[in-house]
Amino acid sequence: MLIYNDLIKLLDNKKCGAFALIDPDVKNDEILYQTIDTINQSGFDAILVGGSLLNDNNFDKRISIIKNESELPVIIFPGSSKQLSGNADAILFLSLLSGRNPQYLIGEQVESSPAIHSLKLETISTGYILLDGGIRSSVEIISNTSPL
Repeated sequence: MLIYNDLIKLLDNKKCGAFALIDPDVKNDEILYQTIDTINQSGFDAILVGGSLLNDNNFDKRISIIKNESELPVIIFPGSSKQLSGNADAILFLSLLSGRNPQYLIGEQVESSPAIHSLKLETISTGYILLDGGIRSSVEIISNTSPL
């Protein structure tokens, strides 16, 4: 199944889409099943999974739980090249375009490409732009990037 093609069809039919974002960190383990249940009942079109920082090595396990508990496509929205899972349907292949930090402009992509290829993850090229929201975000801190 090509998730990208499904997303294009969604836009053609509905002119928009609603994606839920789950932060796959340990701090959310106690509410993970409840969160997935709420997403399943709320008319979302896909689930994005990703966070700026993970405090353990259970990313793949959490992706597996999400896949088992929902029929929605699961798309990884990674904070780094370490947040990969073959249990996901696709990955947003991010490039942080609003900053000058080469690690997040191209470095993470170079590091993750061999693993993404071997996991056979569908890649969806994505330009990521940070906008100033008035408070410092975790993405700004982790990437050492200033927003526009």
